[in-house]
Amino acid sequence: MSLNFKKILALILLSLYSYANSQDKAVDSLNKSFSLAQTDIQKANTLQELCKHFMFSEYNKALVFGKQALALSEQSNYDKGCAKALHNIGIVYYNLGNFDSALHYFNSSLKIKQSIGDKKGMASSYNNMGAIFDYRGDYNKAILHYINSLKINEELKNYEGALSAANNIGNVLSQQHNANGAIKYYRISLAYSKKAKNNKGIADALLNIGSANFDSNRNDSALIYFNQAKQYYLKEGDQERVATLYTSIGLWHKKMHQLDTAFNYFHKAEEIYASMENTQGLSQVYDHLGKIYLEKNNFNLAEKYFTEGLKYAKSLEAKDLQASYYESLAALFSKKGDYNKAYKYHVLFYEIKDSLITKESLEQIADMNVKYETQKKEQEINILNKDNEVQTNNIKKQKIIIVISVLGLIVTILLSFLLLNTLKTTRKQKTIIENQKRLVEEKNSIVEEKNRNIIDSINYAKRIQLALLKEEEHVSEHLPEHFILFKPKDIVSGDFYWSFEKEEYWYFAVADCTGHGVPGAFMSMLGIAFLNEISASTDLLAPATILDLLREKLVKEMGQRGTDGEAKDGMDISLVCLNMKTKQLQWAGANNPLYILRGEALKEIKGNKQSIGFHENMKPFTNFNITLENEDTFFLFTDGYADQFGGPKGKKFKYSKFKELLTSIAQEPMEKQKFLLNNHFESWKSFHEQTDDVCVIGVRV
Repeated sequence: MSLNFKKILALILLSLYSYANSQDKAVDSLNKSFSLAQTDIQKANTLQELCKHFMFSEYNKALVFGKQALALSEQSNYDKGCAKALHNIGIVYYNLGNFDSALHYFNSSLKIKQSIGDKKGMASSYNNMGAIFDYRGDYNKAILHYINSLKINEELKNYEGALSAANNIGNVLSQQHNANGAIKYYRISLAYSKKAKNNKGIADALLNIGSANFDSNRNDSALIYFNQAKQYYLKEGDQERVATLYTSIGLWHKKMHQLDTAFNYFHKAEEIYASMENTQGLSQVYDHLGKIYLEKNNFNLAEKYFTEGLKYAKSLEAKDLQASYYESLAALFSKKGDYNKAYKYHVLFYEIKDSLITKESLEQIADMNVKYETQKKEQEINILNKDNEVQTNNIKKQKIIIVISVLGLIVTILLSFLLLNTLKTTRKQKTIIENQKRLVEEKNSIVEEKNRNIIDSINYAKRIQLALLKEEEHVSEHLPEHFILFKPKDIVSGDFYWSFEKEEYWYFAVADCTGHGVPGAFMSMLGIAFLNEISASTDLLAPATILDLLREKLVKEMGQRGTDGEAKDGMDISLVCLNMKTKQLQWAGANNPLYILRGEALKEIKGNKQSIGFHENMKPFTNFNITLENEDTFFLFTDGYADQFGGPKGKKFKYSKFKELLTSIAQEPMEKQKFLLNNHFESWKSFHEQTDDVCVIGVRV
């Protein structure tokens, strides 16, 4: 061991000893203060300090001191001490991860603070309770508590508290994909950060505004805010935040397809995270570096970064990151042509994704409540502000009356008349405001009830649709090798598939209803119900006849007459009838075509250029008869796959590429074709939002 190293080690040991010694001295000093205390209140305050000393390290000790402080404060009727002790105990339980207990103690502390008028303490309690609801994913309650904290801090001109509360609200709205709302509160946080001369707060707000603009595709604005934030972080020397910012700027350049510049920023972030041994940061940036290498077809380095990043994601138990790595590895091996490994990672990706679906669906549904509750709270604040303005005007007028009254009795009498008129007007204004407030509350109650009904309807629609759509393996026990790729854009879908079996005949349909989401889902359920009713006939109907009857029922039940302003509800559909013994295929289509793949030759059969719905010139649908051969494959589909925006230039995929893709994977087993179609779709979509519902059916005879 060298002399220099020995000196360094000695200095480190001396520093650790000094720190430990200082901690022991602090505890000794507090113990001495407790023994010298003459009143229970003094003892309670000392116990509070002991609780704070241990609340982030030795939780059991902290709880003992906190509960002793609470008992002494209650015994002495020391309300401020009770509120403080309850708050400290809540923090300890929060650090322990016991959020139910933490919430109980924070709420008990809040009630006492409200009774004694401790507004600063109330703001702190609201903020802490908001953090618990935020962590649990109860975003509407989190925002309400953060808004209460923000309002009180604004009244107290506590800029540090206000910037923190506003930033928290922005973060919750950002999680709910409400970019405009998030930017609004990040700007409020930025304004208070500047008033508080808090450079870190300014930098954080600028980074958050940039990220929100980036997520909502306001790319130029995003880069401006990122560069402004960079100046503040570099000035503050906050290396971790600098790395975060480099990652954000890298993503911006990647989105602009400037891969070399993006790589440089990701690499800078990697160097900082590595020097800090920040595994969470490395787990995120390795995914971005791997994807760039994958785009450049450098498979070895891409695999290296994906594999290393996956190890970090597993150690952190970050399920969303693990899913991203599995998806990236599936894309990598698919591109290399190693379909066994690609399929393995594809399965692992969907196993994790399935576990996250419930949470994502709940977040989508909760988003409506968050927006409503936020607007309601802001309305209440506006009404309160109007009351304050009225009171301020009254005070000003009274002062004017007092000053002018010295000029004489006559002027006083005249002013008295004016004052009476003013007071009458004020009462009228107050009555109007109170009536407005009552009406707002009544309307809010109605809106709240309607929101509940809407959410219940969405959930109910989803359950009904899932019940009506058969699972792929239960579509038919006798059906040849096949796959069903079904990807709704929203919680419920406007696309649907339908199956019916009679004797040796098998009917199958794929349809695209008007709209997507809830309206499309209800139309799809109507379509399934009508098809089930038509197929109940004892006769074996041709596909074209079924489409004629389906249109007739839809037009009648929807009351369509072709009048001006009437909704053009309907559906595009592709319907087959396959004799599974003779391999005779009958088909009819409304706007949608049929693809038949024989060897490497793909044949397209076009349906009628009319949808299932009312038209001025409605014609009978055409029935096509086709004799299939062994190993022929036919495809039914909606327009969602071909219409998806993505790729390097953000354009539609188009039918020409769709045909090429189907031809290129024709020799693969049907299950692998499904995997490759899905993988190619997700790769093409990349950062873009899914454009429409997607449904593709493939059958090999």
